Amino acid sequence: MKKSLRNYFIIMFLLVSLVHMQDFIHRLTVPLYFKTAVSLGYDSNFLRFSGEEMDNADFSAWMLGDAPSFDSFVIKPELRLTYSPVFHSGHDTNLKFRLAYSDYGQTKIKSYASMSAVLEQHLGTYQWLTLGYVISPDIFLRYYRDSDSLVRDTQKCRFTSETVYATYSFPVFRKTWIRLKSQLNKQYFVPEFTEFDMDILSVESRIYTRMIPDTRLSFWVNIGAGDNISFNNGLSSTTIDRAYSVTSTGFLGTYYPHNTLKAVHILLSAEYREYESLDLDDPLHLGRYHWDYKSSVWADRDITRKLFGQFRINYRFRQTDSQYDWVSSLKTFDKFEVWLKFSYDFTLDLFY
Repeated sequence: MKKSLRNYFIIMFLLVSLVHMQDFIHRLTVPLYFKTAVSLGYDSNFLRFSGEEMDNADFSAWMLGDAPSFDSFVIKPELRLTYSPVFHSGHDTNLKFRLAYSDYGQTKIKSYASMSAVLEQHLGTYQWLTLGYVISPDIFLRYYRDSDSLVRDTQKCRFTSETVYATYSFPVFRKTWIRLKSQLNKQYFVPEFTEFDMDILSVESRIYTRMIPDTRLSFWVNIGAGDNISFNNGLSSTTIDRAYSVTSTGFLGTYYPHNTLKAVHILLSAEYREYESLDLDDPLHLGRYHWDYKSSVWADRDITRKLFGQFRINYRFRQTDSQYDWVSSLKTFDKFEVWLKFSYDFTLDLFY
């Protein structure tokens, strides 16, 4: 009798476990949502040359490498994947992956790939927890003279950018919420330029509101610091501390006009960066700071039910100030970009 009762409980346990396992598997077998896109753009100053460098380009042709000019057409294909398993019927869970490539027409050395993965968990009204990871494994900055080389050879300055971040958003009052963000960006250079290696830690507070009909507005403040982790590591070029503090603020407004345009956006931001060097033998960083202004305007439009278009204009101006006029003129630049983007959404259901 006892053996029969034990077998009965074992069978019931297995049946209940099987039902729960089937329900769990069912929650995982959801469609995969894809978005493919291609952006066609023009960059007026893709290597971020100052006006002085452009004026002297005939005498310093090595700075351009194989590029025939300072501007370039750019093509950026990308693929996005969203996977949303149903762990809780009242709260969304999203896993998002993105793979993109930037192809510069003037010089292939500037072209690079980037990848990202994001986990989003909905916790309540206007309440989300997000974890993200972004990596660009090989970005070409520009040509420089290697200060560790006795002959000061021209080298390709390349680096890897790796970012991890976490955000948490929560409501504060009607149709208004705040998002807090903590981020660590690692910029590690090729062996010839390890003196630029940086760990950049920042925190951001951003407030959103949809209190105005057909409009979404956001304002943010970001505070960070760049730690020059290769400072004084034994190489002659690392005796200069390139650490800095940075503060930025910005505004993003979106209007939904309910006509042929799906949305119109405007973005304005300003960043203040100040270098910490107090070394009198370091004129390039001593007393140097800059303001970096960025503005963008873009519009979205639905072309068909699954095909979308976007037109965008960006402008950037960085004004550098220093105790030395030659540093100010060398590190000040501006650029503008024009982009036309097409994206297409489709669903892949592997389980039905």
